[in-house]
Amino acid sequence: MSSDSHHRDTIFPGSLPVGIHPVAQHGVELAQPSVLPFNLPIVPTPIPQKRIKQNVEACNAVLVLRESPWKTYEQFLELNFGTNQDMPILRIKTVLPNDPDSSLAIMKNFSSYDQIRAIRRIEHPHFLTALRIFHTESTYHVAFEFMPLSLLELAGSPEIDEDCLAAIVGQVLDGLSYLEREKLEHGQLTSSNILINLDGSVKIWGYEGVRVISSSRTDIRALGVIIMELMQGYTKEDGAVGVDDLERWPSDFAAVDFLSATTWASGVGQLIEARLSSYNYTTMISCRLIWYSTHS
Repeated sequence: MSSDSHHRDTIFPGSLPVGIHPVAQHGVELAQPSVLPFNLPIVPTPIPQKRIKQNVEACNAVLVLRESPWKTYEQFLELNFGTNQDMPILRIKTVLPNDPDSSLAIMKNFSSYDQIRAIRRIEHPHFLTALRIFHTESTYHVAFEFMPLSLLELAGSPEIDEDCLAAIVGQVLDGLSYLEREKLEHGQLTSSNILINLDGSVKIWGYEGVRVISSSRTDIRALGVIIMELMQGYTKEDGAVGVDDLERWPSDFAAVDFLSATTWASGVGQLIEARLSSYNYTTMISCRLIWYSTHS
């Protein structure tokens, strides 16, 4: 395929208006792409007064339960999401009818209530949802929604082409744009704390350290590193931003142009404007991701 025809079919980067790519499991592409409701308003779940008791602390969308998580969950397995730290994957003990949270969850522990306050502050479709928060003595245990892979585990995959990269980065960019509007910064953005589901949805994790800032430059620089890792599997030792394999990623590709933009953009909004002024929308793109043998 020529680069010209490739550019006509590519959306890079940014949120898709209505759809997102299917994802391959064991190399077999799903028949129908799934659809994500982008840019819908987030309505906090009201908490009935009868649920507010002395042993819980109420917040906008989730309760802090002063009890052990093991009353509700049992450990099912462990995943490391491409890092050297195993994370416990939990399974709820009693499945409740019509309960969307009655499935798997990722458990992460915290010692500071400031971290819990930050987690409860974030509500956006491209941030991993905190399902339940438990408090025992000096430890907070947060059960997050389950997603099986991190972007680190997809880094350098030959199956990632420009369309696939656009679908992934566009969702991350949507989440970072939300933070910028709220005058917040993630500050710890890496490939290992951005998770991806088998339906192609991408969500940012590790946001317990979000802080108020006047510039998004730290997150933008981190996004450039993540894009390099996805494109070629590694970053440059000298800290330069770019790719080495110009046969796979020619210099006139939109992905390369956008990667370069992460070096000069002062805000997420500038990245979005660069995309809007240069590339056309289509309503849906497809991409194939490998479900690595380590997760089979």
